[in-house]
Amino acid sequence: MAASIGIKGSLLPDILAAEKELRSLEKLSLDHPERRGEEHEAREKVAEHTKTISSPHGTGAELQDFLLVLPPRSLTEEERGTLGGDIKISEIGTALVGLARGKIPGTDGLSILFYATYARTITPKLAKLYNKAHAIGRLLASMGEALIVPLLKPGKPPDDGGAYRPLHA
Repeated sequence: MAASIGIKGSLLPDILAAEKELRSLEKLSLDHPERRGEEHEAREKVAEHTKTISSPHGTGAELQDFLLVLPPRSLTEEERGTLGGDIKISEIGTALVGLARGKIPGTDGLSILFYATYARTITPKLAKLYNKAHAIGRLLASMGEALIVPLLKPGKPPDDGGAYRPLHA
């Protein structure tokens, strides 16, 4: 835990663990409506925790102290070669397999299901594209585009900006 290393707040693994616990509580509250209070209480704790660690106030000194005690680290030649080398077809395949299903297509109009279904065919082409972008030092302009669709939350007034949640493509 973060407290054991003297940092106020938490680190990414703690946040991910809390989110996993929340998902478990959400499922539990669906199965057992009488336990919905636990989900609400957990959500409040995670929200407060996230607010604390993302706040620019109060954690700077503790974080700075922690970072000062870390030994300096540099990459080995092998690590530099791996990070600076070409993107491998297998790495792209692994990334495609890990994509969340059921999301809307991006600006290219192709769904995650398409990429997963045709992974063997398209991963060599994607590897060539990404490695070319790496070699020239920039991505295609269209690779920096996103489609964000605001969705009105159920029962909320459409004239309230906070009544929408973004759906990222």
